[in-house]
Amino acid sequence: MQKRWKQALFIILSLIVGAAFGMALVLLCFAAAPEEASDAPWAVWLLFLLLLIALYLQMLLHEAGHLVFGLLTGYRFCSFRIGSLMLFRGRDGLRFGRFSLPGTGGQCLLSAPQAQENMPVVLYHLGGCLMNVLIAAVSAAAALLVPGRTWGGCFLWLLAAVGVGLALMNGVPLKLQMVHNDGRNALELARSPEARRAMRQQLIINERQTMGERLRDMPEDWFSVPERLDEADALVCSVGYFALCRALDAQQDDAALCLGRRLLAQAKAMPGIHRLLVQQELL
Repeated sequence: MQKRWKQALFIILSLIVGAAFGMALVLLCFAAAPEEASDAPWAVWLLFLLLLIALYLQMLLHEAGHLVFGLLTGYRFCSFRIGSLMLFRGRDGLRFGRFSLPGTGGQCLLSAPQAQENMPVVLYHLGGCLMNVLIAAVSAAAALLVPGRTWGGCFLWLLAAVGVGLALMNGVPLKLQMVHNDGRNALELARSPEARRAMRQQLIINERQTMGERLRDMPEDWFSVPERLDEADALVCSVGYFALCRALDAQQDDAALCLGRRLLAQAKAMPGIHRLLVQQELL
Protein backbone atom coordinates (compact mmCIF):
# COMPACT_ATOMS: atom_id res chain seq x y z
CA MET A 1 0.00 0.00 0.00
CA GLN A 2 2.81 2.41 0.91
CA LYS A 3 4.51 1.72 -2.42
CA ARG A 4 1.31 2.58 -4.31
CA TRP A 5 1.00 5.86 -2.43
CA LYS A 6 4.59 6.73 -3.32
CA GLN A 7 3.93 5.92 -6.99
CA ALA A 8 0.76 8.02 -7.01
CA LEU A 9 2.55 10.94 -5.33
CA PHE A 10 5.39 10.71 -7.84
CA ILE A 11 2.94 10.78 -10.77
CA ILE A 12 1.10 13.80 -9.33
CA LEU A 13 4.33 15.71 -8.70
CA SER A 14 5.58 14.83 -12.19
CA LEU A 15 2.37 16.18 -13.73
CA ILE A 16 2.61 19.40 -11.70
CA VAL A 17 6.27 19.96 -12.61
CA GLY A 18 5.62 19.09 -16.26
CA ALA A 19 2.65 21.45 -16.47
CA ALA A 20 4.65 24.26 -14.83
CA PHE A 21 7.56 23.75 -17.21
CA GLY A 22 5.17 23.64 -20.18
CA MET A 23 3.50 26.91 -19.16
CA ALA A 24 6.88 28.55 -18.65
CA LEU A 25 7.95 27.35 -22.09
CA VAL A 26 4.81 28.79 -23.73
CA LEU A 27 5.32 32.14 -22.02
CA LEU A 28 8.97 32.14 -23.11
CA CYS A 29 7.96 31.40 -26.70
CA PHE A 30 5.61 34.37 -26.97
CA ALA A 31 7.93 36.68 -24.99
CA ALA A 32 10.88 35.97 -27.30
CA ALA A 33 8.96 35.77 -30.60
CA PRO A 34 8.65 38.84 -32.85
CA GLU A 35 5.80 41.21 -31.97
CA GLU A 36 3.90 40.46 -35.19
CA ALA A 37 3.63 36.83 -34.09
CA SER A 38 0.80 37.68 -31.70
CA ASP A 39 -1.48 38.61 -34.64
CA ALA A 40 -0.39 35.93 -37.13
CA PRO A 41 -2.31 32.61 -36.98
CA TRP A 42 0.64 30.75 -38.50
CA ALA A 43 2.97 31.91 -35.70
CA VAL A 44 1.72 29.25 -33.27
CA TRP A 45 2.57 26.51 -35.75
CA LEU A 46 5.99 28.01 -36.37
CA LEU A 47 6.67 28.15 -32.64
CA PHE A 48 5.58 24.52 -32.32
CA LEU A 49 7.92 23.57 -35.18
CA LEU A 50 10.83 25.43 -33.57
CA LEU A 51 10.11 23.65 -30.30
CA LEU A 52 10.19 20.24 -32.00
CA ILE A 53 13.48 21.09 -33.73
CA ALA A 54 14.97 22.27 -30.42
CA LEU A 55 13.83 19.08 -28.70
CA TYR A 56 15.25 16.85 -31.43
CA LEU A 57 18.57 18.72 -31.44
CA GLN A 58 18.93 18.52 -27.67
CA MET A 59 18.11 14.79 -27.73
CA LEU A 60 20.80 14.32 -30.37
CA LEU A 61 23.26 16.39 -28.36
CA HIS A 62 22.36 14.48 -25.18
CA GLU A 63 23.38 11.16 -26.75
CA ALA A 64 26.43 12.86 -28.29
CA GLY A 65 27.40 13.88 -24.75
CA HIS A 66 27.36 10.24 -23.64
CA LEU A 67 29.50 9.41 -26.66
CA VAL A 68 32.04 12.21 -26.18
CA PHE A 69 32.53 11.79 -22.43
CA GLY A 70 32.51 8.01 -22.77
CA LEU A 71 35.26 8.09 -25.38
CA LEU A 72 37.24 10.52 -23.24
CA THR A 73 37.14 8.10 -20.29
CA GLY A 74 38.29 4.98 -22.16
CA TYR A 75 35.13 3.51 -23.70
CA ARG A 76 34.88 2.51 -27.37
CA PHE A 77 32.06 3.12 -29.85
CA CYS A 78 29.42 0.42 -30.18
CA SER A 79 26.07 1.99 -31.14
CA PHE A 80 24.33 5.36 -31.30
CA ARG A 81 20.54 5.65 -31.57
CA ILE A 82 18.08 8.54 -31.89
CA GLY A 83 14.45 7.44 -31.93
CA SER A 84 14.50 4.17 -33.85
CA LEU A 85 17.39 5.04 -36.21
CA MET A 86 20.65 3.49 -35.06
CA LEU A 87 24.27 3.60 -36.19
CA PHE A 88 26.27 0.62 -34.91
CA ARG A 89 29.64 -1.06 -35.35
CA GLY A 90 29.24 -4.59 -36.72
CA ARG A 91 31.74 -7.14 -37.97
CA ASP A 92 32.03 -5.38 -41.32
CA GLY A 93 32.25 -1.82 -40.00
CA LEU A 94 29.67 0.88 -39.35
CA ARG A 95 26.10 0.12 -40.38
CA PHE A 96 22.66 1.69 -40.05
CA GLY A 97 19.71 -0.19 -38.58
CA ARG A 98 16.44 0.29 -36.71
CA PHE A 99 15.72 -0.46 -33.07
CA SER A 100 13.45 1.07 -30.44
CA LEU A 101 13.22 0.74 -26.66
CA PRO A 102 10.14 1.98 -24.77
CA GLY A 103 10.88 4.77 -22.34
CA THR A 104 13.91 6.07 -24.25
CA GLY A 105 14.20 8.69 -26.97
CA GLY A 106 17.71 7.55 -27.83
CA GLN A 107 20.66 5.60 -26.49
CA CYS A 108 24.43 5.56 -26.79
CA LEU A 109 26.00 2.21 -25.92
CA LEU A 110 29.78 1.93 -25.79
CA SER A 111 32.18 -0.95 -25.32
CA ALA A 112 33.59 -1.35 -21.82
CA PRO A 113 37.12 -0.05 -21.12
CA GLN A 114 39.92 -2.59 -21.01
CA ALA A 115 40.73 -1.95 -17.35
CA GLN A 116 38.37 -3.95 -15.13
CA GLU A 117 39.08 -2.21 -11.83
CA ASN A 118 37.67 1.24 -11.04
CA MET A 119 35.82 1.52 -14.36
CA PRO A 120 34.82 5.18 -14.85
CA VAL A 121 31.02 5.46 -14.83
CA VAL A 122 29.93 8.96 -13.79
CA LEU A 123 31.05 10.98 -16.82
CA TYR A 124 29.71 8.37 -19.26
CA HIS A 125 26.27 8.37 -17.65
CA LEU A 126 26.03 12.10 -16.92
CA GLY A 127 27.76 13.20 -20.13
CA GLY A 128 24.42 13.73 -21.85
CA CYS A 129 23.19 16.07 -19.10
CA LEU A 130 26.47 17.98 -19.15
CA MET A 131 26.18 18.43 -22.92
CA ASN A 132 22.58 19.68 -22.58
CA VAL A 133 23.61 22.24 -19.95
CA LEU A 134 26.62 23.36 -22.00
CA ILE A 135 24.53 23.89 -25.15
CA ALA A 136 21.82 25.61 -23.10
CA ALA A 137 24.36 28.06 -21.67
CA VAL A 138 25.83 28.79 -25.13
CA SER A 139 22.34 29.23 -26.62
CA ALA A 140 21.22 31.59 -23.84
CA ALA A 141 24.40 33.66 -24.20
CA ALA A 142 23.90 33.85 -27.96
CA ALA A 143 20.22 34.82 -27.51
CA LEU A 144 21.24 37.75 -25.30
CA LEU A 145 23.42 39.03 -28.11
CA VAL A 146 20.57 38.98 -30.65
CA PRO A 147 19.14 42.51 -30.93
CA GLY A 148 15.37 42.81 -30.54
CA ARG A 149 12.78 40.04 -30.75
CA THR A 150 13.51 37.75 -33.69
CA TRP A 151 12.69 34.19 -34.67
CA GLY A 152 16.36 33.32 -34.39
CA GLY A 153 16.52 34.63 -30.82
CA CYS A 154 13.30 32.80 -30.00
CA PHE A 155 14.79 29.53 -31.24
CA LEU A 156 17.93 30.06 -29.17
CA TRP A 157 15.85 30.59 -26.02
CA LEU A 158 13.85 27.46 -26.79
CA LEU A 159 17.06 25.49 -27.29
CA ALA A 160 18.31 26.72 -23.90
CA ALA A 161 15.04 25.95 -22.08
CA VAL A 162 14.70 22.46 -23.58
CA GLY A 163 18.33 21.72 -22.72
CA VAL A 164 17.80 22.63 -19.07
CA GLY A 165 14.61 20.55 -18.99
CA LEU A 166 16.29 17.46 -20.46
CA ALA A 167 19.26 17.83 -18.13
CA LEU A 168 16.97 17.91 -15.09
CA MET A 169 14.83 15.01 -16.33
CA ASN A 170 17.87 12.83 -16.87
CA GLY A 171 20.24 14.14 -14.22
CA VAL A 172 18.06 14.17 -11.10
CA PRO A 173 18.14 10.52 -9.86
CA LEU A 174 14.72 8.97 -10.54
CA LYS A 175 13.43 5.40 -10.48
CA LEU A 176 11.18 5.49 -13.53
CA GLN A 177 8.62 2.83 -14.39
CA MET A 178 10.31 1.45 -17.53
CA VAL A 179 13.99 2.36 -17.23
CA HIS A 180 15.87 4.35 -14.60
CA ASN A 181 17.27 7.66 -15.76
CA ASP A 182 20.95 8.55 -16.13
CA GLY A 183 21.21 10.15 -12.71
CA ARG A 184 19.84 7.09 -10.94
CA ASN A 185 22.14 4.74 -12.84
CA ALA A 186 25.16 6.93 -12.09
CA LEU A 187 24.25 6.97 -8.39
CA GLU A 188 23.89 3.17 -8.19
CA LEU A 189 27.12 2.63 -10.11
CA ALA A 190 29.10 5.10 -7.99
CA ARG A 191 28.22 3.36 -4.72
CA SER A 192 28.02 -0.31 -5.77
CA PRO A 193 30.92 -2.43 -7.08
CA GLU A 194 28.37 -5.14 -7.96
CA ALA A 195 26.46 -2.68 -10.16
CA ARG A 196 29.68 -1.67 -11.94
CA ARG A 197 30.53 -5.31 -12.63
CA ALA A 198 27.00 -5.90 -13.91
CA MET A 199 27.19 -2.84 -16.17
CA ARG A 200 30.55 -3.92 -17.56
CA GLN A 201 29.20 -7.39 -18.28
CA GLN A 202 26.11 -6.04 -20.04
CA LEU A 203 28.22 -3.74 -22.20
CA ILE A 204 30.42 -6.69 -23.22
CA ILE A 205 27.35 -8.83 -24.00
CA ASN A 206 25.81 -6.00 -26.03
CA GLU A 207 29.04 -5.51 -27.99
CA ARG A 208 29.27 -9.19 -28.84
CA GLN A 209 25.62 -9.28 -29.88
CA THR A 210 26.17 -6.23 -32.09
CA MET A 211 28.99 -8.14 -33.76
CA GLY A 212 26.58 -10.97 -34.54
CA GLU A 213 27.49 -13.46 -31.79
CA ARG A 214 24.61 -15.41 -30.25
CA LEU A 215 24.04 -15.46 -26.49
CA ARG A 216 24.33 -19.26 -26.31
CA ASP A 217 27.87 -19.06 -27.72
CA MET A 218 29.08 -16.66 -25.01
CA PRO A 219 30.70 -17.89 -21.76
CA GLU A 220 28.12 -19.02 -19.21
CA ASP A 221 29.83 -17.21 -16.33
CA TRP A 222 29.01 -13.88 -17.98
CA PHE A 223 25.37 -14.53 -17.05
CA SER A 224 25.74 -15.48 -13.39
CA VAL A 225 22.74 -14.42 -11.28
CA PRO A 226 23.23 -13.61 -7.56
CA GLU A 227 21.54 -15.78 -4.95
CA ARG A 228 19.84 -12.82 -3.18
CA LEU A 229 18.01 -11.08 -6.00
CA ASP A 230 15.77 -9.32 -3.49
CA GLU A 231 18.81 -7.33 -2.29
CA ALA A 232 20.23 -6.60 -5.77
CA ASP A 233 19.93 -3.22 -7.50
CA ALA A 234 18.46 -2.63 -10.97
CA LEU A 235 21.64 -3.20 -12.99
CA VAL A 236 22.43 -6.48 -11.23
CA CYS A 237 18.84 -7.70 -11.66
CA SER A 238 19.04 -6.92 -15.38
CA VAL A 239 21.77 -9.55 -15.76
CA GLY A 240 19.07 -12.06 -14.87
CA TYR A 241 17.08 -11.06 -17.96
CA PHE A 242 20.12 -11.67 -20.19
CA ALA A 243 20.63 -15.04 -18.46
CA LEU A 244 17.01 -15.90 -19.29
CA CYS A 245 17.55 -14.97 -22.95
CA ARG A 246 20.69 -17.11 -23.07
CA ALA A 247 18.84 -20.12 -21.64
CA LEU A 248 16.12 -19.69 -24.27
CA ASP A 249 18.70 -19.36 -27.06
CA ALA A 250 20.33 -22.58 -25.84
CA GLN A 251 16.88 -24.26 -25.77
CA GLN A 252 17.12 -24.83 -22.02
CA ASP A 253 13.41 -24.27 -21.56
CA ASP A 254 13.06 -25.72 -18.04
CA ALA A 255 15.95 -23.59 -16.76
CA ALA A 256 14.50 -20.51 -18.47
CA LEU A 257 11.07 -21.11 -16.94
CA CYS A 258 12.54 -21.53 -13.46
CA LEU A 259 14.73 -18.42 -13.80
CA GLY A 260 11.91 -16.30 -15.22
CA ARG A 261 9.60 -17.13 -12.30
CA ARG A 262 12.41 -16.41 -9.86
CA LEU A 263 13.10 -13.02 -11.43
CA LEU A 264 9.46 -11.97 -11.25
CA ALA A 265 9.17 -13.14 -7.64
CA GLN A 266 12.47 -11.87 -6.23
CA ALA A 267 14.05 -9.19 -8.46
CA LYS A 268 12.10 -6.26 -7.05
CA ALA A 269 14.53 -3.67 -8.44
CA MET A 270 14.49 -5.01 -12.02
CA PRO A 271 13.58 -2.21 -14.51
CA GLY A 272 10.01 -2.28 -15.80
CA ILE A 273 11.05 -2.91 -19.41
CA HIS A 274 12.94 -6.08 -18.40
CA ARG A 275 10.08 -7.22 -16.17
CA LEU A 276 7.67 -6.96 -19.10
CA LEU A 277 10.08 -8.81 -21.37
CA VAL A 278 10.47 -11.62 -18.81
CA GLN A 279 6.65 -11.92 -18.63
CA GLN A 280 6.54 -12.02 -22.42
CA GLU A 281 9.12 -14.82 -22.60
CA LEU A 282 7.27 -16.84 -19.96
CA LEU A 283 4.06 -16.56 -21.95
